[in-house]
Parts: sequence; structure tokens; C-alpha cells
Amino acid sequence: FSGSYLPLINSNEKRKAIEFINKYREKQESIVNISSQLKLTREEIKDRFNLKSDSFIFFPMQIEGDSNIILNSPYYKKMSDVVRDLAFVAKKTGIPVICRPHPENKESLKEIISDFSGNEMINFDTDVNLHAMIDSSIATVVINSTVGLESLLYETPTIALGCSLYSHKGLTYDCGNKQKIVDVV
Repeated sequence: FSGSYLPLINSNEKRKAIEFINKYREKQESIVNISSQLKLTREEIKDRFNLKSDSFIFFPMQIEGDSNIILNSPYYKKMSDVVRDLAFVAKKTGIPVICRPHPENKESLKEIISDFSGNEMINFDTDVNLHAMIDSSIATVVINSTVGLESLLYETPTIALGCSLYSHKGLTYDCGNKQKIVDVV
């Protein structure tokens, strides 16, 4: 990913990498894990959020004061700005968005959640397993978090809004504004 000049992996190494990725996906564990996570199917997620559509966009929120946001996010510095733009995307595409507050976020998210409380296209959840959300969504929108890398391992289309180790390398859809996100979706 980082542009190394090391030789490409051979077929045996590729087989081992694929085995590792498959085991990783089966375990459904993340770097940041919380104990009470529901491992739901796409249909169960649809029922849980009363979604009219069979598809949804997943947005795992980040901590605004994190160095990844401060240094590597030229377009978005506040999660409320991303959620607002994703509400625009949802309205334009008819595809709802499920936002996941970061489990280590110590800042209050009550204001963001209350701003979108009447919008049936924007949902917030911390209980459904991260990997179930990634695997069930039609796209994962990240700024530059590790969840973007996890989304790529699931082969879920990944929309990157900032700069990361994996963005701008042809692996992600790199977007800097809401209209570009609409176009990608």
C-alpha cells in the first residue's frame, strides 16, 4: 500500500494472505472491539433500523481531535459535517446511512444525533458488530480510519474522504465533497 519497491508476493504467499483474510472475516473482530456486539445478517440489520431499502451506506465516525483528522483530512474536520453531507447523499440517492460513533470517543455526540433525530435516512448505532455492518453495507464511507482498511478486506466499496495509507492508490473511491459521494454511490 505504501508504495514499497519490494517484489510482489509469490503464489504461495498470496494463498497464505487469502487464508488470513478469510479467517479474519470469519472472526468478525476489529482492532477496536466492544463486548456487546450483535452479529446480525443484512436482513436483520434492515429490520433493526426499519430500512425500506435493501441497501445502506455505513459511516464509522472518527474522533475529531485525532491526529489522522487534524493532519490527514483536508476536507472534513468535524463528524457533523460528514453526517450532514451524507444526509444530502441519502436524500439524492434514496439510500439510508447508518453512522457508528467511535467507541473511544469521549466527546458528547448528543448534539449530532439530535440534529438528525427526525431524519429517517440517518441512523446511529453502537451495538451491531462492525464487521456485520461493513459486510452488509453497499459502501463504507471513511475519512481515513482503520475501518477503511477493514472494509477493503471485506471487498466492500470504500469511499475515502481524507488521506490514508490505503487511499489514492486505486483501491478506494476518493471524494472530497458531497456531490462526488453522490456520483460514486
